[in-house]
Amino acid sequence: MRMILKLICVNLFMRSAKICFNQKGFTLLETLFALVIVSTGFFSVFSLAQTGIRATNASINRLIAANLAQEGVEIIRNIRDSVYVAGDDWNAVANPGHLDKHNCLTNHKNCRISIEPGSNQLLDEDNSAYLKIDANGKYSYSSGDNSIFRRWVNLTQGGGICNQIATSTDCIEIDVTISWQEKGRNQDLEVEDYIYNWY
Repeated sequence: MRMILKLICVNLFMRSAKICFNQKGFTLLETLFALVIVSTGFFSVFSLAQTGIRATNASINRLIAANLAQEGVEIIRNIRDSVYVAGDDWNAVANPGHLDKHNCLTNHKNCRISIEPGSNQLLDEDNSAYLKIDANGKYSYSSGDNSIFRRWVNLTQGGGICNQIATSTDCIEIDVTISWQEKGRNQDLEVEDYIYNWY
């Protein structure tokens, strides 16, 4: 590097080569060049760290969404199991008191319902209802601060691959959708599962 600058210096100042070879310390040009190299390295590392932080946050949100979707499926399963424990049969599972509340099974195309964890009840549809997160990190609709996540569950009797699992009346398709916004973009995660008549 120093040699290149000396050659440039000799070509510019042919008459006084002493100026080029007898200098002590760094020239202004050498200092600026070093500053550009250091700045480029710094900004590259800073940009890489920022990208890593964004990717980590996106992964955390996707993991939370996957767990909230799985919780939705498990609550539906719990409703089915509690009917069995109470001594009722499969027909009670699909009645208006349980999974057909708000006509979810008979009018499945318009039935997007939210689930209240811990209560085993289906709630009315509310497209703007955000899950809340409390001080312990638990999600619900009743207490805490609004989170970025919304959850819906679609139930379809005989939907999906039910005819491969059981008869259409003995099978219910569960579709859970979690949606949130991240960096101004809408994100969705969908999970599909099935419960069937094992009574």
